[in-house]
Amino acid sequence: MKMRTWIGVAIAFLSWTAVAEEKDVYRQFVDRSVNQNIPLSIEIWANKIFEEEDDKKFLPVIEDFVNSTFSDSFRERTANTYRRIFSKEEMQILAENLMTQICAPIFNTDFIERASGDKSISKEDKISVDRCIAGLQDIDNAEEKLNKLAAINGEFYDASFNVHFEEFLEKLKQQKLIFYIADETRKTLPFIFDEELTWFDIVGEYLVLEYLYTFNDVFREGEKYDFDRESVLNDVCREFKTHFRDYVSVRYLVFDLDSKRVGEATIKLSECS
Repeated sequence: MKMRTWIGVAIAFLSWTAVAEEKDVYRQFVDRSVNQNIPLSIEIWANKIFEEEDDKKFLPVIEDFVNSTFSDSFRERTANTYRRIFSKEEMQILAENLMTQICAPIFNTDFIERASGDKSISKEDKISVDRCIAGLQDIDNAEEKLNKLAAINGEFYDASFNVHFEEFLEKLKQQKLIFYIADETRKTLPFIFDEELTWFDIVGEYLVLEYLYTFNDVFREGEKYDFDRESVLNDVCREFKTHFRDYVSVRYLVFDLDSKRVGEATIKLSECS
């Protein structure tokens, strides 16, 4: 069996647990496998993006991309592949074999990273694969079925990846712009508007630019600072409509002298006409 086939299959089987009593063993298996694989995918993408800088503040963008790629439709199409290729009995044999200590060496992230790299697969890794395959002898044409499974699921993944990748790159740019605006603006703070209101900070959150103000008073319990939302909306649209996409928000927070949050206004750029 080709080593790349086992890369795809290995990722799918990382988190298998007994599912014999589940009504839909295929979808349950896919969900568990994908959920286990998501943290690994996030880590891999983070390492790719942050090769030259140890900056993890973009992780929410990566997490959103990975979760979108492994969407519900992707999971269901993957489960349908298993349904077409393996009977329930074969699926159980496959799972039980892969759960054994014999297969353990090839179903872990270290093996997958080695097999995905440019270096030649070691003799020890090849032996581990052969030992694991030997346990599938009760499945007719097991190797052929696994090759077919890996090829089809690989196409599903590529299709889902391509759908979301451009959006991911755009959101990454938007997040960088948010952080840039926050970092540059913070150099000019604090800024005193009047004797009541001081702009003391600005921070970048996940697709949100957040303005922080202090009101020079202590508010009573339940008392709120009232924003003129229409005025705030006009200001945001005038300032940011040409820079931010519709899914970005600008948030204004006001705190009193006791650091209680007493006012909030959040404008999404999609609200701009």
